[in-house]
Amino acid sequence: MKFFSKVGRRLGAFLGQGTAQPSLSKIIPAEYEAFLQEALRLTKESGVNSSVVYPFLTRQQDKLNEDLIDLIPTFATSNNIVDLFNFANLVQQFPLGQRAVNLEIAIAIYTKALDFFDRQNDASAWAMTQMNLGNAYRSRIRGERGENLEQAIRCYEAALTVYTPTAFPEDWARTQNNLGIAYSNRIRGERGENLEQAIRCHEAALTVYTPTAYPEQWAGTQICLGNAYSDRIRGERGENLEQAIRCYEAALTVRTPTAFPEDWARTQMNLGNAYGKRIRGERGENLEQAIRCYEAALTVYTPTAFPEQWAMTQMNLGNAYKTRIRGERGENLEQAIRCYEAALTLYTPTAFPEQWATTQNNLGNAYEEQGQVAAAIRCYRAALEIRTPSSFPLDCLQTGRNLGNFAYNRQDWENAIHGYDNAIRAIEQSRNWATNPQTKQQLLEEALPLYGNMIEACLHLERYEQALLTVERSKARTFIELLHNANRLPQNATPAQIQQYEQLNREIAALQYALDDQPPTEPPNPQPGQRSLNLPPTSPQTNPLLTLIQQRQA
Repeated sequence: MKFFSKVGRRLGAFLGQGTAQPSLSKIIPAEYEAFLQEALRLTKESGVNSSVVYPFLTRQQDKLNEDLIDLIPTFATSNNIVDLFNFANLVQQFPLGQRAVNLEIAIAIYTKALDFFDRQNDASAWAMTQMNLGNAYRSRIRGERGENLEQAIRCYEAALTVYTPTAFPEDWARTQNNLGIAYSNRIRGERGENLEQAIRCHEAALTVYTPTAYPEQWAGTQICLGNAYSDRIRGERGENLEQAIRCYEAALTVRTPTAFPEDWARTQMNLGNAYGKRIRGERGENLEQAIRCYEAALTVYTPTAFPEQWAMTQMNLGNAYKTRIRGERGENLEQAIRCYEAALTLYTPTAFPEQWATTQNNLGNAYEEQGQVAAAIRCYRAALEIRTPSSFPLDCLQTGRNLGNFAYNRQDWENAIHGYDNAIRAIEQSRNWATNPQTKQQLLEEALPLYGNMIEACLHLERYEQALLTVERSKARTFIELLHNANRLPQNATPAQIQQYEQLNREIAALQYALDDQPPTEPPNPQPGQRSLNLPPTSPQTNPLLTLIQQRQA
């Protein structure tokens, strides 16, 4: 709570200069005004102490609702904004109530606070608000996940225009670390580059956070750096995981079970994740080590003391048992299912939608291996309610492919179409967001079998229009990429070549316009059970547009 006290001191110095605004009690319902006044009193008098404020919030959980979010802009004044700001910090971490609503309350307060904090007159208060707003957006449940993370990154980058390593070294390091976490989770952009940026941010933070000057922060940043290396795409995969393990073990030199039991448990869980993915060493022993780490974490993480962390550890333990080599395979699967079902006692689609969907996907994997067809399909379809192509494209691709392939192999064409359609749209969304041509090409290569299986499933159900549309979508996206890559001026081109190139561009544009202006060709009506499609020829010999493009590439 030292950090919150510092917030109050900094903001109070600036806001004491403001003039009081008139009471707005006639506008705000009395019950909400009384709730907020008492909450702010406890926040201020306790020195922003959660052990004092949280019991009050527990008794008044019904007030943490949509109405309160709407009332925040009206209630905030220059006299109470400091306490309201500190209250937002507490609400953001409040473990009870609706997590999504708690975060919206914090976002509403931080956003309103920016009306009172002027970057020129009190830059540090403005920067601190930007950083906390970034934290809230990074954890936000509502809205589109990709945009929330983009907003978080914008907030952190705004804070860094004030926080510099010379003027505010500790705050700069904290913001760099938070920015690194946002880049690790980022959906948009190229995944490999996002993780490289995350690593750069964490390593920057470690230039300030040292094990002697800031041991707790140093250990926490080691964890974040380990997470980034664990997910890293570039470099040698085995060495990346070894680096992650070294980071986690370094953190454990500070995070001991007696001095920092909660942090020790979190590090044990991260170390278990790394051992579960480890390439070097003996695979069976790595998984046993992962299980030992998760079980160690569960000695601290209990469903009453740390419910959210307990659920996450149960899910990870389920993953370890699902892939376990030693022991009896059937019992390992049963144990994995028990762990997933335990996690789902806390993870709900409203309170923890992302984690709920991940657990449903993993539970579907376990049921699939057991041969429980209906249960597996139910879990996959449930996960796709949250893992949408626009919000979680990579996760949607995973679950959509799981459902599609599982149903396809059992000739359950309806569920196969549902899975493949989600997976294909997820790949197309990922290609739109990716900036690296190699990543775009890799995603396209992954998509080709999905397009083929989707078409076959549609044909089995005689959905010929949908099958043809899938064919055209795959062709169109490849064609657009071809146009984009071809539309570049050749290097070291002579004036004559440039003139010829520009002439080809004009001819391509004219032909494309003519083709676009033609009415679509209706496919012949296939007979029931027919398995072929009559499609327009696409070879250069029969397609003048492709011929021109090839000439331009020559």
